[in-house]
Amino acid sequence: MKYFGIAIIGAIATACAPEQPQGNLLIDLNGTTANTIYAYALPNITDVIDSATAKASVYHFDTSEWPYGFYRFTIDSINHIDIVTSGNAPINICARLNHLLEATTNDTETNLLWNVERLQAVADTITLPTDSLISVLRQQADHIRSHAANSIVMLPLLNLHVQQTNIYNIVADHNIFVAATPILHRIDSTNATAVTLIAQTEEAKKMTDFAAKYQKTNELPQFSLSTASGYTVNNNNLAGTPFVLYYSTDTTSQGIQRWETISWARFSNQKVVACVPQKYLKTPKTNIFIGTFDAQTTQTFSCAESVAIYVDKQGVITKVDVRL
Repeated sequence: MKYFGIAIIGAIATACAPEQPQGNLLIDLNGTTANTIYAYALPNITDVIDSATAKASVYHFDTSEWPYGFYRFTIDSINHIDIVTSGNAPINICARLNHLLEATTNDTETNLLWNVERLQAVADTITLPTDSLISVLRQQADHIRSHAANSIVMLPLLNLHVQQTNIYNIVADHNIFVAATPILHRIDSTNATAVTLIAQTEEAKKMTDFAAKYQKTNELPQFSLSTASGYTVNNNNLAGTPFVLYYSTDTTSQGIQRWETISWARFSNQKVVACVPQKYLKTPKTNIFIGTFDAQTTQTFSCAESVAIYVDKQGVITKVDVRL
């Protein structure tokens, strides 16, 4: 995203002509252009929703009918500015040329959006992300979040990333995503990013419940597995024996290879208790019990598969491998 030198500065008192009504969303551009400025409703950057030409070096857009959301103003083929507007009351967006050395706005949410976009621009320059770098970015993101709790700016904020690593983890930071869900619902349903994030937040609830229940040093929750022969395996009859619980419905060759790796645990004096597809099974092996977990265990494991849980002879979880 490129701006005419956007800086994060507070409200500006004299950005546009003095006859402009109070309550305008004001943007000053650091640059000179006589081009027509076009407006788009993000994430759609194909269909123009409005345009304006400069009059006395000022562009005016009436946003009174625009739904609450993100919008983009293209200044030329290279430069653009994104804003947030609610459309709750008739307001004008006024972009005056050559007023300040850097673009500014008097709108709090647009100001926050620019902060997020600047932080993402910094993150995009990082080629070798480290924990310390991500920690610094997280601190800056948290500072923005402290001011954006009731704004749809939470959408780009929660999507901040360094290459493939998200700054906010939807499982570890699940409470943050849950708190933002009502705000995300205020964004237009055509915004695929918002719709996806809402769905992912709901789905992640299962993973957070799993992570809380099955984590290293926890005592293994009660379970049972019924084999085809009618034998039942549970916590009680495995007491004093180290074992591995494994659950997978993956029928690919990679899934079978993972199962073969897990089944080797039996050579370490560990029993293997598993629910796996029939195509995994060849000849019966000592210390391996194949069957169906009880309904509650199956429901919990299904959100995290393929999952392997290693348990010591005291019944305490020593390792959890999720989606191996």
